[in-house]
Amino acid sequence: MICPRCGTSSPDQSRFCPGCGGALTPIGGRGGWYVLAGSVILGLGLLIALIVVGGPLIQATLAGQAVAPSVVVLPVPTNTPRPHAQTATLPPPTSTPIPAIVIATPPTGTVPPVAAPTSTPIPAIVAAPSSTPATLPLFPRDRLLAALQPAGGSAGVLVYDVASGTLVMQQQPDQVFPAASLIKLPIVLTVYQLAQQGQLDLSQTITMRASDKVGGTGSLQNQPDGSSYQISDLCDRMLRESDNTAGNLILGRIGFAAVNSTMDALGAPQTRVRRLFLDEAARRAGRENTTTPRDMLHLLQIVQQGSGIDPTARLAILTAMQHNVDRTMLPALLPPQTIIAHKVGSLLAIQHDVGIVELSGRTYLVVLMTQNLSSNAAGITALAQASLVIYTYEQQLPAAALSPAQALDG
Repeated sequence: MICPRCGTSSPDQSRFCPGCGGALTPIGGRGGWYVLAGSVILGLGLLIALIVVGGPLIQATLAGQAVAPSVVVLPVPTNTPRPHAQTATLPPPTSTPIPAIVIATPPTGTVPPVAAPTSTPIPAIVAAPSSTPATLPLFPRDRLLAALQPAGGSAGVLVYDVASGTLVMQQQPDQVFPAASLIKLPIVLTVYQLAQQGQLDLSQTITMRASDKVGGTGSLQNQPDGSSYQISDLCDRMLRESDNTAGNLILGRIGFAAVNSTMDALGAPQTRVRRLFLDEAARRAGRENTTTPRDMLHLLQIVQQGSGIDPTARLAILTAMQHNVDRTMLPALLPPQTIIAHKVGSLLAIQHDVGIVELSGRTYLVVLMTQNLSSNAAGITALAQASLVIYTYEQQLPAAALSPAQALDG
């Protein structure tokens, strides 16, 4: 038998181990079976403990990890990359270029919107102070409003003294009014701006068809069908006789958008063309040509100062406005020798007149706009009376020399 203590082999009937001297129990006895069973159970327990604890420990050690003997660590697959602490590097940008922005070409037959003038812009008109500066006598505001009162409705008024640079009178300067034929001045300014920029030839002719003719003011409606007119001639007719047919021919050539973008560039953003002249269907649909007293005064400043427009264009505009055939409002009650370049507008219950008035060495700009009048006749009378009030005030002021470029006859 085998000694359970030292493992020495002995004859089966030996009672003591020759190696260690310990008592031996024969294998065939009950005690021998107990010893054998206990040894087997102890061996199995040690084997299970080794598998549970020692197996993962050995695998973790082979994987290069330091693991505490008392912690069971899940194995890490060898093909899984370990995370890094540094920030990943972004891939380089693609070589595909960003598409360039392409400016659309205007449709054939139209003129592209004009760019802002490159010359020094005219300073914005500032609001009038609470009282007229001490260098000028107080403007008779109540007298002017009393002159307009009999016609009823509402009025927009601006009076600008050029020599002192003073806005001596204002009433509703930013009220939007139907422009009526005042809009022809912005249209003509647009034509000359386009010509100045090389986008339009003033000598080009436009042939008038029967369908182009409209009524109202102007003599072209009485001319033969198929007649041709230079663009410069049509502009002259628009300012001299407020010709509606000429206005529609010009708008058909340059388009509404050209006028509106030019007004933005020149600093008259409330002035808009939305319809042709005498297009009553468009008016009923709410498409009206509009402007404000402030915008009109600003455009008069451009013409009077000659800023941002070609001198030849300025002379053509002033000449046509001085020969305006309608003398019923601003010039009506003034002395015949008074130099005045003006533009009128009229619709039902609407009367306008705006202009540049030159006295003996002193110039003023005036805008009179009315709407919702009791009658057009009453409006014409009221504007003539208001013009006389302004003229009387300006006449008492001392003369101030003007440069040849600013003079109306320059």
